Amino acid sequence: MNPYIMATIDLILSFIFLISMVAAVYLSVRGRRSESYAEAELYRARMNISLGLMMLALGAFQLTAYTPLSAVRVVVALVFLGIGAVNLLGGWRNHTLANRRFKKEQTAD
Repeated sequence: MNPYIMATIDLILSFIFLISMVAAVYLSVRGRRSESYAEAELYRARMNISLGLMMLALGAFQLTAYTPLSAVRVVVALVFLGIGAVNLLGGWRNHTLANRRFKKEQTAD
């Protein structure tokens, strides 16, 4: 494959990793400082989505960054991709449920 395309893919994955890492830290702090439980639950769900994206980017980076793929590198990348997918889907499900609770709490006030 063209080395410029691979370098561009690696750069995009690095940016996704960095942005999701910063977002996870920010959402974690916001979740801990929130007043209500429903709001904290919403921030934790968003943090899980960010962590899932971070792990997916890390797994994809492992597969694309280095040319000679070894069995260990492929296994580590697949583990990262699996953990990232579980975190992303779980965070999405929790966000849907927490958003309903948060809206219900907002209308009750």
